[in-house]
Amino acid sequence: MIRVVTVEEQDPKHVQRVCKVLFAAFGVGAEFQGAVPLPAGVRVGKEVDAVKLLTELDAVRTFAKDKLFYLTSEPLAARELPSGKLPTQGFAQFAGERALVSSAGLGKGDDQIRRLAKHAVHQAGHQWELHHCLDGRCSMFPPWAEQFIAGDPVLCSFCREKSEKVMQR
Repeated sequence: MIRVVTVEEQDPKHVQRVCKVLFAAFGVGAEFQGAVPLPAGVRVGKEVDAVKLLTELDAVRTFAKDKLFYLTSEPLAARELPSGKLPTQGFAQFAGERALVSSAGLGKGDDQIRRLAKHAVHQAGHQWELHHCLDGRCSMFPPWAEQFIAGDPVLCSFCREKSEKVMQR
């Protein structure tokens, strides 16, 4: 089960869409669990440190193997990687319990919801031990690549099969 939690109140359309897309992509239940406040001390200027936010957020009740998926509208600070600073739309604990996605900077209306959903599938994929994919249509394609924002929030057959094997363990 994927437990979707909002950081502060979020647009109900965003929450509903993310739940539906996560269910379609991974074949496990995804349901809204409520809202938690933004913790103090996670800001870096006007942005939020995604790694620190994930560790500081209040948990909600989960059961064995449940995943926590947080949605926020706060802009996330760029992360320093070996290849340089990269924009951050989300972050996940690889093979871990928690992931986070921000709707900040994703446009407006239906386009924003589609982009948010694609980033959600990407970060949830990391929770299910998926690495970046070479298929440009797959949501596990690197999110900083220009073609990532095109297309629907779906997994390629390889990533879908791999995530199913991880879930069966």
